[in-house]
Amino acid sequence: MATIIVLIQHSEKWTEENCYVEYSIDGIVDPSTDYIYSVSDEGKTYIVCLEKKTCSCNRFQVDGISCAHAWRVLKKKLLPNEYCSYFYKPETILKTYEVHVHPLPDKSEWNIHEHIATEVVLPPKYKRPPGRPKKQREKSFSELSKRKGRNSCSTCGQRGHNRQFMLNCNTECIGPNTSHY
Repeated sequence: MATIIVLIQHSEKWTEENCYVEYSIDGIVDPSTDYIYSVSDEGKTYIVCLEKKTCSCNRFQVDGISCAHAWRVLKKKLLPNEYCSYFYKPETILKTYEVHVHPLPDKSEWNIHEHIATEVVLPPKYKRPPGRPKKQREKSFSELSKRKGRNSCSTCGQRGHNRQFMLNCNTECIGPNTSHY
């Protein structure tokens, strides 16, 4: 509760003119068009597009607050307040906390209906097992009882062995390209 009051008192000092301008950097701004600028900062160049509200550092898009590079351009153009997101403007923050939050009385003075006060809350019926969940689904009994097919040799077509393991194979099974084990 005290933090809301402190925030309201602090936000009353905010003005549209000083809204986040102190976060801008001292970089070199080179205009490309009316809306596209390149800002040099610590050896890197960032592209700021004011029309789309984007910057190549991606903070402008993610946060909704202009990044330091965009603020440098806006400070030069003298238009910083147009590009500050509506959600971060002082009047919006004040509207958020303009509804009063009433404190609750002591727990002994709460008015609770009798059918709610007598209701017993039980723990959950099932507890999640420890460890990582299984990726594969559990097979039903009918799927488990199915008989697996036996392998067959691709050379002779007989069942019980494959071309790689021709232990039980007759001599006519061994082809010209296979080696005898």
